Amino acid sequence: MSGYAPQENTAMIPSPDPYHCPSHLETLTRVDQFFVYKEETEEEYFAEVCCGIKPVNKYFVNDGMGNKVFSILEDSECCDRSFCANGRSFIMNVTDNSNQEVIRLVHPSTCCYGSHELQVQSPPGTAIGYVRKNWHCCLSKFTVENEQGEPAFEIKKPFVGCTCFTDHKL
Repeated sequence: MSGYAPQENTAMIPSPDPYHCPSHLETLTRVDQFFVYKEETEEEYFAEVCCGIKPVNKYFVNDGMGNKVFSILEDSECCDRSFCANGRSFIMNVTDNSNQEVIRLVHPSTCCYGSHELQVQSPPGTAIGYVRKNWHCCLSKFTVENEQGEPAFEIKKPFVGCTCFTDHKL
């Protein structure tokens, strides 16, 4: 059988996962940009304005086409939200559209002292990385680290004055 070359059956070979991404986080590999919106009801707004009661933070995350991909709900104490602002301890539960928790963000209390660190868990209970706030005189600067604590990249934004008692907006 001269001139015969066996054909390679590429349909049988699974394509490698370039991101080594768990199935519950595949949405992150298909979306090139995210928009995070804070969800607030009128009742929560008036409770905060009139009584100083800070509501639980709720967010939703849309992709670039406006489709909702995640919901985020903060789990924290009312007094911590009112008096410790971004230094409060909290857990952010990130759920997908089937209401399954896919990411958990854990922030211990710092209440304006010590380093600010956010642990990223996925699945919940398994640390996959960290976000650390770095002190800098002119920038809000954060380092995103892998599960071993090695820097992966940085997030920077211009300095807008003292942010000790305010939420960080990125």
